[in-house]
Amino acid sequence: MEFEKIVYYRQKRPPSLAQYLHRRKVAQVMSSIADRRGTVLDPETQRSIPRTAHLAKELLRGLTSDRIAEIHPLWVEDYRRDHETPET
Repeated sequence: MEFEKIVYYRQKRPPSLAQYLHRRKVAQVMSSIADRRGTVLDPETQRSIPRTAHLAKELLRGLTSDRIAEIHPLWVEDYRRDHETPET
């Protein structure tokens, strides 16, 4: 088996507003439940999953980027300030 080293560059793009809102909400939820330990039985799949994953799934259920923007309008302002380029 031969290996070949491949080096490439890509342009780093800022996240979309939906990605930014979702990532920030997930980070907020996960930090609030980080101290939970153990496993639970997932009612949908009947498999054992970490308690934090189950709680995050329940807390994030039904949240869309539009709903997150309604709940946290300051996050939209933060995104626009940090990621959108001013028009010249």
